[in-house]
Amino acid sequence: MELFRRDALLSAMMALLDTLHRWTGGLIGLILALLGLSGTILLYEHLWIGVPGSGDPLRGDLTTSPRPPKS
Repeated sequence: MELFRRDALLSAMMALLDTLHRWTGGLIGLILALLGLSGTILLYEHLWIGVPGSGDPLRGDLTTSPRPPKS
């Protein structure tokens, strides 16, 4: 009788481990897919940003405006 309980416990633990392994793998795969997608978007950023003047060189002679006072 003890052998059957041990087998049932081992089977339940393996089922839990299998489920955790699948979810962990799925989440890691999703994170990697999002990283790849964001990298691809950044690679082709110059093609999808259509703001006039986006390709102009940066100006270094601009002064920064002071922050408005906190109320």
